[in-house]
Amino acid sequence: TDLAPDQLPIAGGQVDESQVDVKLSIDEIPGGDTKSVQGDLPAGNYVLICNVPGHYQLGMHTAFTVK
Repeated sequence: TDLAPDQLPIAGGQVDESQVDVKLSIDEIPGGDTKSVQGDLPAGNYVLICNVPGHYQLGMHTAFTVK
């Protein structure tokens, strides 16, 4: 996305995934656990988010760029 990492569209306390182009996702991760995901991302700007209701708005997101 070219949107700022804190400006994704929100609906019902979550990022509205129908309004963004989701490239990779992972199911909910219980506290204390870890998971990994692999995939090929084309060059561009991305935002990694936690989409548990309210978490994105609390700052659980980060932007990164693939070159």
